[in-house]
Amino acid sequence: NSEALTKRKFLFTYSSPEIFIELDESKFIQILNNLMTNALKFTHDNDVISLEILEKEDSVLIWFIEI
Repeated sequence: NSEALTKRKFLFTYSSPEIFIELDESKFIQILNNLMTNALKFTHDNDVISLEILEKEDSVLIWFIEI
């Protein structure tokens, strides 16, 4: 439902404009899709869904937060 999508705001933050990691692209996209679907499903109207990506020395942290 496109109307439901317009009742939420999105915030995207990251620690670096370019982050390079080795991964299985199709599985990674599937995981992001699942996380976004869950965030949309469980976030209340007029709330903010925040996607944050943080590059660490040996890893990259990705998380969705409802604000």
